[in-house]
Amino acid sequence: MSADDSDSATFQDQPITQLLVKVATRCNIDCSYCYWFRDAAVYNKPKLMSADVLHQLLQRVEQHAAKYALVDFPIILHGGEPLLWGVENFHRFAEACEKISSRTGCEIPIAVTTNGVLIDDEWLDCFETRNISVAISLDGPSHIHDIHRRTFQGTGTHAAVERAARMLVSRDIGVSALAVCQPTYPPEHYVEFFRSMRNFQLRHHDPRCDGG
Repeated sequence: MSADDSDSATFQDQPITQLLVKVATRCNIDCSYCYWFRDAAVYNKPKLMSADVLHQLLQRVEQHAAKYALVDFPIILHGGEPLLWGVENFHRFAEACEKISSRTGCEIPIAVTTNGVLIDDEWLDCFETRNISVAISLDGPSHIHDIHRRTFQGTGTHAAVERAARMLVSRDIGVSALAVCQPTYPPEHYVEFFRSMRNFQLRHHDPRCDGG
């Protein structure tokens, strides 16, 4: 057996320790820097995860957790915009994960990455009841955020996202911010904005630089 074969066999024997699941391949806003929609093949994929695929996914998660006696197995729901999958599917998914946890002893923390535009009281109830943490995409102050994160009609989304952030932190929900930082703007623009966001009690922000 070659060294490459040995490394491959070793890798295959290692458990997956967390999972990112794309539950939606479409989005409700039109971000100019989004990599996902640069590939036209995306539009040939199902728009939303089906009930059959969900069932198969949950089976595999339980099998994996049991096989490796995992203590925890974090799952992040992603997209596109994952909230397009619908609040009932989030409830269904979280309830199924709770049952898997009770059968296997493996905790399954659930998180979602969202643009925040669709968040309303029904979503807040879901996140809080199901203990789903939320990472909300927020590219700093409005004059930066709205350059790239716009609706299909060309309007900015910052006001809606800020409103969603305020709603999230008004409840018992873990919230973080995910930012794409533009190097054309001084770091102080971001520092001051996210410093002010402490009033929202956001737990942390994750600055990522976009060189484009």
